[in-house]
Amino acid sequence: EWCIIRPLARPLQRQQQLSGISHIMNLYVTRLGELATHLGIGTIEQDETGHACLTLDRLWAIHLAPLGTESMVMFLRAGALGSDVQARELLRGNLFSPEPSTIRVALGQDDHLLLWCQLPLANSEAAQIQLALQQLVARAVALSCEGESSPHSDNLSTLRV
Repeated sequence: EWCIIRPLARPLQRQQQLSGISHIMNLYVTRLGELATHLGIGTIEQDETGHACLTLDRLWAIHLAPLGTESMVMFLRAGALGSDVQARELLRGNLFSPEPSTIRVALGQDDHLLLWCQLPLANSEAAQIQLALQQLVARAVALSCEGESSPHSDNLSTLRV
């Protein structure tokens, strides 16, 4: 079940009146609107920088934000790093990829894993964005499950949208 988390900062309600809003920011806002319609939820509000947040199943907070002039980034905080062995496996799988929606792993300051991916704004449709969101959560679930041998598990069947 998707729901919207209201941003803490002032919502972006009158984007036409704010200076510095570029065509790309408008495209980002358009993509968020298309995603909201696709998911059947209300308007996805953003703060002044475009940051928005969605939750899935009242458990996973997924952040969305414009990245540069051509992309959007999606990220979430997953479980804590399990071991040095897990760290080595994740680093080995964290290589460059020609696929823009590849899920990448970072380590937060509190030793929690941060999962992120980016999509090009110009040609990402709502269904592609939803799939990327689901893949982020599936990867987080796989990493947080004990006994999971591969960080590349794709467990979409456990998700409800």
